[in-house]
Amino acid sequence: MHSPVTRNESLTKNFRYAAILFILPCILGFSSRASGQILSIIKADFSTISPNGDGSNDSTKLTYTLLDSVVSLDVIVFDSDTVSVVDTLISGEPRSAGLDSVIWNGEDSLGVVVAEDSYHILIRAQGISETDSAFITIIVDLTAPKAQVLSVNPGIFAPNLPDVVEETLRVSFRIWDSSEKDDLGVAFITPKSGEEISLKKDIPDFAGDGDYEVRWDEDEFDPFIPPPGQGQPDSRFIDGIYQAKLEIKDDGANKGSATAFLNFDLKAPSIEITDPSGTGTLSFRVIPDSILGWAYDRNGITEIMMWYDHPTSDSLEAPVQWTKNDTIFFSAPLADSIVEERAYTIKFRASDPAPREKALFVTIKLDTTVPPPPVLDPPAGVVHSRIYTLTGEAFGDTKWVRISRGGTLVDSAFTQIEPLFARDVPLEAGSNSLTGRAVDGAGNVSTISNAITVVYDPSPGLFIPTPFRPNDKFQINLAQPPVRVLLKIYDLGGDLVVSLEDRSASADPMIPWDGLNGERDAVKRGPLVAVAIAEYADGSKTAFREIFLFDP
Repeated sequence: MHSPVTRNESLTKNFRYAAILFILPCILGFSSRASGQILSIIKADFSTISPNGDGSNDSTKLTYTLLDSVVSLDVIVFDSDTVSVVDTLISGEPRSAGLDSVIWNGEDSLGVVVAEDSYHILIRAQGISETDSAFITIIVDLTAPKAQVLSVNPGIFAPNLPDVVEETLRVSFRIWDSSEKDDLGVAFITPKSGEEISLKKDIPDFAGDGDYEVRWDEDEFDPFIPPPGQGQPDSRFIDGIYQAKLEIKDDGANKGSATAFLNFDLKAPSIEITDPSGTGTLSFRVIPDSILGWAYDRNGITEIMMWYDHPTSDSLEAPVQWTKNDTIFFSAPLADSIVEERAYTIKFRASDPAPREKALFVTIKLDTTVPPPPVLDPPAGVVHSRIYTLTGEAFGDTKWVRISRGGTLVDSAFTQIEPLFARDVPLEAGSNSLTGRAVDGAGNVSTISNAITVVYDPSPGLFIPTPFRPNDKFQINLAQPPVRVLLKIYDLGGDLVVSLEDRSASADPMIPWDGLNGERDAVKRGPLVAVAIAEYADGSKTAFREIFLFDP
């Protein structure tokens, strides 16, 4: 199908001439002497060399056997005319019987690389009473074969993508300065660390110069990129630019190569809604004019479609606001599409050129219903800590509770996980009136909750929960910040149970205790004595002592 084109006409003529003149010694590689033989078994490591310094076939080693000792051995390199001497490798040297060899590096007697041609090497052995000789032909080939990629189809290859007509990756290329004896192979290289995988290709119909095509059918990628739901993809296969490297090598180890770049699309686009941000149902008291989003694919986005309320409804193209690199930013108009107080589902679909698709479902809810107010838990009594943990319960689809002290907002407690909430609230000395309002996802705000009054007494002293349980805290109120507070716990017999320390320099430190003694053993239930000693910078101290019930 392909007609080979000769690389060098003069080189071919010389090859033919050498084959006619030296058919037996060149092809068979044996001595021409029939009897009284001295030389035997002449061979070359490489019959074709390329002395170009690339480390491959730069020289050849001629190996022969001397059946008897010789008084004179000559190894002479002749030009293709067998008359002109190119170089003398061995001249008149005696040799003992046995295996012998000589290396020719493709240079003449002046050390200059010879021209591309065929060269005949004469090996002549002079014995005591007889002479034996033989020729062997070595080809010097300095012309590297060449390769060029002509086309890659399809431009974006998406293996194992359902309903895609193009299921074969085709690389067309041209070869010249070659012969049918050259070796041609194609290696497949992934973009992940340039790793080569076992998708190499040979060209069985290669016949020298001409145009060729190598194909990879889609099912050849199944071990690496299995169809959806049929196994995990090979970690070497990622979305990106792959390479098909064509390499041609002739008898002289001259190499030519070309690289085809293959665009593999293995990943669907990314698509998200960014304004308003959030996941799940997006609730609004007042529907915004539009919501904004973006879509990205390495090969670009070809289309953004949207369906209102139901995937089977009529589709329309989402308006594109702007494009940056491979990302498009789009908007979805809502103002005249959502009018009833209920949840709506909008479907978005982004398509890339492969075409791969990614769908995104967004639920928009028109909600003007005010949530019920939360219920705040009353305090157990007077508190001695500046920070009070407010607890309570929220109802309906409350998202968070706004907490006010004396009518002024002080904090918010989130309630998405469960209706019960707890939040630390700073107090002022004396009575603190705390209230809350529930806020749902749409921003609807409830009426005010029940009001609770928390009395904060900052008077100095040691205050202990009753009963005390593991990981509860000792509250110590001081008139001024200390440099250290030492808390010692004793049993009623006066033996030390554990010693705790606080160096926070806080005027109202809270010291936790895990219920373990100094030996890290669990302390049993019963009455204990706590002694708190505060040390100040001037060397003075303040001490408090309280009996408490420990109940693990």
